Amino acid sequence: MAIDNLSLLLSKYFGLSGRVVIPGIGLLNRIHDSATHQFVDKKYHPPTYKIIFEDKTSLVPQAQLTYLSRLTGSTLLEIQGHLEELGRSIYAALERDRKIEWMGMGLFQMDVDGMVSFEPRNASVQYLKEISYTHVIRKNAEHAIIVGVSEKTNHEMEDYLEDLKNQPSWQTWQKLALIILLISLAIVLIRFTMGNFDPLGPTYENLDPKFPAATYLTL
Repeated sequence: MAIDNLSLLLSKYFGLSGRVVIPGIGLLNRIHDSATHQFVDKKYHPPTYKIIFEDKTSLVPQAQLTYLSRLTGSTLLEIQGHLEELGRSIYAALERDRKIEWMGMGLFQMDVDGMVSFEPRNASVQYLKEISYTHVIRKNAEHAIIVGVSEKTNHEMEDYLEDLKNQPSWQTWQKLALIILLISLAIVLIRFTMGNFDPLGPTYENLDPKFPAATYLTL
């Protein structure tokens, strides 16, 4: 089995599982960020994906070996050997060229200390487009409302408030509120028209000071 073919199969497996191990190189892991809903912008933003690289040597998962074995017809032990050979060839290319591109997804790089890193071609990959929408309020739409410790629908609360407004007690409170408002306005009007009340001045009357005569002898 050719090394190039194995790289292609690994890339395909990574696209399906989001996780692939190359012995001697490290682990590539795809991180998924959930879709977001921006109510103000009226848009649904699709999920994005980031590729995280760990340069620690990891054991090849059984699922990865099984997948490659099923596609190639090789045994698990043979697949393990081919993966180790692929890792050695990538490491040798990094020692020689300091960087190598892997299947269009990013670059493996090696620094002067021999540490391997991976730079994704796109730091954040977005496979779908954002969706714009329009807020719609439907008159007959029904939704739940928490009232105290119980749950009711908006239609039930509308019927309840409508029945409450038709009760005599509700109309009595409206009349009392109107009477209190009229009395308050009358009191304020009377206060403005009585005495020397000045809206822009002090609310007390001017005092006329009186100075009593001295009760002691002045020399």
